[in-house]
Amino acid sequence: MSDPEELAFAAEFPAATREQWLKLVDGVLKGAPFDKRLIAKTYDGLTIQPLYPGDPAAHPVAARAPGAAWTVMQRVDHPDPAAANEQALHDLENGATGLTLVHKGSVNANGYGLDASRETLERVLATWPAGQQPKIHYSSPRTEMREQERVDKKTRKKTVRRVAPVFTGHADFCNPFEFATFMREAEGLDFDVMLEAKAKDLALLRLRPDLLRYAPDVAARFGLASDDAQRLELEEAAVLDEEQVAGGA
Repeated sequence: MSDPEELAFAAEFPAATREQWLKLVDGVLKGAPFDKRLIAKTYDGLTIQPLYPGDPAAHPVAARAPGAAWTVMQRVDHPDPAAANEQALHDLENGATGLTLVHKGSVNANGYGLDASRETLERVLATWPAGQQPKIHYSSPRTEMREQERVDKKTRKKTVRRVAPVFTGHADFCNPFEFATFMREAEGLDFDVMLEAKAKDLALLRLRPDLLRYAPDVAARFGLASDDAQRLELEEAAVLDEEQVAGGA
């Protein structure tokens, strides 16, 4: 077998262009408007494109070593800590090499999940292997109304109505007040945070000035100070301008 570092599967295929992709999309849409079918908008009017091109100047981010085994993750969400511990040990003894610990109240807890108290968080973080930085995924539940399109079976006429949110879905942005409460509860504990939000990078760009405005003590944990406020606002405005251009606004 070839050295994993020498494998280049993409090299076997010609590079695809956005024009080729649009041509294929046009065939699937069969004349339906691209903007209405594939371009979405957040609750406050930000455009979300179906496809974003990669930055040609970007460098690959180092992840696992070439040829290294994948991490087999197993979900642990039992609300009883003792039962959750038993479940985790059983999974690790039967092939799992990593654990996804779900806390009560999180977007995908679905009524289950470990107690989200500081005591539980301390016990969880204490199990992390030495030399590995713990990472916590954070998101806010979707609360805004959704637009749902319906087609009359007889007339084929389309109507759009507003329906209640799906609370197990991710919101476009992260609620700064809830995030600040969580971070204060976890004061002194060492871990990385990964935001999960439909607005992607824009959610982080919005959260940083929000923390400076509403929770400066939490912002300081991430190295943010009042002197950064104007710079952060300019960065957010620049991304908003790019979104509007991409969306044709």
